[in-house]
Amino acid sequence: MNENLKVGDTVWCRGSWGSEAPQRVTITHLELCVCEGDKYGVPVAELPWADKARAVVDMDNGHWAYGSHIEPVPKDACPVCEPEAHATVQRVGDEPV
Repeated sequence: MNENLKVGDTVWCRGSWGSEAPQRVTITHLELCVCEGDKYGVPVAELPWADKARAVVDMDNGHWAYGSHIEPVPKDACPVCEPEAHATVQRVGDEPV
């Protein structure tokens, strides 16, 4: 996994506040917020994955998400498989895998 989240990266995102199944999306805009849960921040080209909780992203599917609802797509992930086949992203409230 790359240590930074960047505009143009492909990630897994769980819509509906983290309750939907993950879908593969591309980041089109990235903002770093002062506090976790803020919706608006300072536009950045990239940020460390460690700071994703303070991020808000726009995606190529026309939606936006908090950083807590995205996870990196592993480099060895199959480009055509369903996310559950490769991702360890969990729904909010699910038990750890």
